[in-house]
Amino acid sequence: MGPVRNVEIIFKPEVSHMVKRNIWHPTQTLKEKKDGSLVLKMRVSCYIPLISWILGWGENAEIIKPESIRSEVTRIAKEMSESY
Repeated sequence: MGPVRNVEIIFKPEVSHMVKRNIWHPTQTLKEKKDGSLVLKMRVSCYIPLISWILGWGENAEIIKPESIRSEVTRIAKEMSESY
């Protein structure tokens, strides 16, 4: 566990309906954008499950905040792409 951080993830319109139909975290808020994409905000302190979950969405999810988790997701995705 680490410090509690505000997390912001944007999902592409193609998967927004799947994100909307679930409660992913008790602190989550959702905001649909005009282009059909969806912004999920939540406060988390456990980052490893979050990172795995974001990577599971592939190119359909982008972490916006915090930069530390975004950097870690970027690093992992780069390593994954080098394996294939």
